[in-house]
Amino acid sequence: MAFSSDGSRLAACVRYEEVVLVSFQGERLARIPCHTRGYSIDYLTRQRQWLVPNSMANHTSHKTLQCWDDDLSHVVHTFDQARQQGDSEFAIGRVSPDGRLIAAGQLENAQVHLLDLKTGKVAAASPQYGGTMSDLNFAPDGQFLAIGFADGQVRCLHIHNPDNGPISLISSPQAFLAHRGRTHCVRFLDPETLATSGDDGLLKIWKPCQAPGRIPLCQDVEMPFQTDFSPDGKRLLMLFRSSLAMVDATTGAHLENRAIPADGHARWSPSGRQVAFHADNSNRVLLLDSQLKDRLTLESPHQVADFAYSPQGDYLATIDQDEMILFRTRDGKLANIRPIAGSGSVVRYSHAGKWVAYGGHMDHVGLWNPHATAPCVKLPCINPASCLAFSADDQLLASGHSNGVVCLWQLEGPKLLAELAGHDTRVHQVYLSADDHTLISTALDGSSRVWSIPQGRCLGTLHQGIHGFSPDGQRIVLGYHDTHPNLISTFIQTID
Repeated sequence: MAFSSDGSRLAACVRYEEVVLVSFQGERLARIPCHTRGYSIDYLTRQRQWLVPNSMANHTSHKTLQCWDDDLSHVVHTFDQARQQGDSEFAIGRVSPDGRLIAAGQLENAQVHLLDLKTGKVAAASPQYGGTMSDLNFAPDGQFLAIGFADGQVRCLHIHNPDNGPISLISSPQAFLAHRGRTHCVRFLDPETLATSGDDGLLKIWKPCQAPGRIPLCQDVEMPFQTDFSPDGKRLLMLFRSSLAMVDATTGAHLENRAIPADGHARWSPSGRQVAFHADNSNRVLLLDSQLKDRLTLESPHQVADFAYSPQGDYLATIDQDEMILFRTRDGKLANIRPIAGSGSVVRYSHAGKWVAYGGHMDHVGLWNPHATAPCVKLPCINPASCLAFSADDQLLASGHSNGVVCLWQLEGPKLLAELAGHDTRVHQVYLSADDHTLISTALDGSSRVWSIPQGRCLGTLHQGIHGFSPDGQRIVLGYHDTHPNLISTFIQTID
């Protein structure tokens, strides 16, 4: 549907059989037959004309765009792309904000043509993307086009429109899986913000225009609970309340999505060829392939609290209220068991594989050597540990605690090097830089603190929650509440 320029009338396509023009008083002013699957009606403000996808007279299967006069009494102009370039046919049409161009979309081969409104000629054309187009729309500044697809994807095109030169459509890498099922509608809220709706019943808001050094992932009503870069840094796992997404870390494009039954944890294997996922309050860890399909199930006798891969990926350690269990990832068989004194909640492998660090509701952080029979090494602490991280050389261990303190341990000895206090809420993530000079901690309130390890002091506080580091330490995943209080932006930022 579309409104006239004065807002007094509305044209709507009814059951894909006719276009009806009505007043706000409910009076039907005019109607025309419309035998097409076109989903758009637009209004040309300067020309005071309606842009309607329709079928040519006597050719009901031949789709084209027609400009009708202001009262829908007769056709003023017909854009017949099929007559110009073979079997191409239009089914969606949108007018550019400046009124100079029409974006004409073809459903079946998902191609966009920019037509000069004065001449009717094709000014530029996109590649044929395949699949079925469901909607398209201009950004308010006319620099971008968004295309919705029947398979749930959305793609953005940059319109290069120099003052003295040919217009071109640049297919940006910003193609992403927006919805499960069909993407019904794409609309720009401003030049940088895109709203989409789909078969899954969700309205989502995205930032498809990249800022320098920033890769937008999505804007939604929830922050990802966890993110995890693949070992090669090219992909990113994003865990939400009801879905697990795999994202291209160089473009922000969503590659795979999987519905999940509950919150939990997800991590890449060291090879990057599989993903492990555990749902909260479950005794199972699912091993998934690179398309997030089920491959193997590891089953523990108790509810699993956390898990970690060994450096080679041949073992996976789980922790629960009573013990740690080592599984073989090849066949899911149990390889080792170690009882613990307390209720465990977090477990991590050292980079060389010598140690498995663990913590939870207990009076210590523990170090277990799964290849020896020696008792666990205990690092005494008062408050429960909620997160752990080894330094790159395995000489240091950072532990975040429920009272907002981060403890830094030297494993040779072992001994406590520093207690870094500053958070007001539980620390739920700690990261150590590749050079072991910087520690970043993120708390439950969404704030992050940057610490100097040699100086043992805080260098600064970020109000954007840090959710992950790339393997090379050059990129981080940030999340923050946007100007709208219920929307959260998540993006990858390059560290200068």
